[in-house]
Amino acid sequence: MQNTTRTRTTRSTALATGALALTLLLSACGGGEGVRAENGAVGGSDGVASLDDGRSKAPETTRSAPAKAADEGRPQWRLDSTDEEINRLWDRYYGCLKTNGVRFVPARDAKAPGPDSGDPTHEVVAEPDKREPKAAYDACDGTMPMMPDELDEKKNPKYREQFAAQVTCMQKKGAEVTLNPDFSGWTYATSTPKLSEKEIDDLDRACMLEAFGGKR
Repeated sequence: MQNTTRTRTTRSTALATGALALTLLLSACGGGEGVRAENGAVGGSDGVASLDDGRSKAPETTRSAPAKAADEGRPQWRLDSTDEEINRLWDRYYGCLKTNGVRFVPARDAKAPGPDSGDPTHEVVAEPDKREPKAAYDACDGTMPMMPDELDEKKNPKYREQFAAQVTCMQKKGAEVTLNPDFSGWTYATSTPKLSEKEIDDLDRACMLEAFGGKR
């Protein structure tokens, strides 16, 4: 049975950074509350690593100079980027971390294994909260992908309005989901949804593009 709660952060399409064995899942579904983190790792209640994307915080109308400087030069995917394009960006980032000495372990051996931990081809950062060795993260932070500005509540003052429109679009097209009160994502309205996981994911992406102005 599908999870009744699923939090969407950037895109809820179930992506996996497939090419490299060291890469982590870009999103996950299953276990706990099915929190899906588009950050290169299984995140949330059943996850291993979670890089804050700022979505749960109040929107900011301005950004500090240091924050802007830190973002300069970082790769950024677009609303209409394909899964493969996004995967390549994350592959580069996690490949950089491993090359520079960050320790990875098989997902099944992680301290908080996610739903895909039985897959021997997946590895995760062993201790993501520590960000060690610091020199490795310093060297690779410039390659960590950024989400589109439209999906960043700190950069898009219309984010909540547009995300609400996305969920409404999904509902009109048959998805039995409800908008989370804090705009952190959407939740299944029933434990037995009529649409399949793939159908929900397809609607999620199509309605995201429609609500946020994507073209593909």
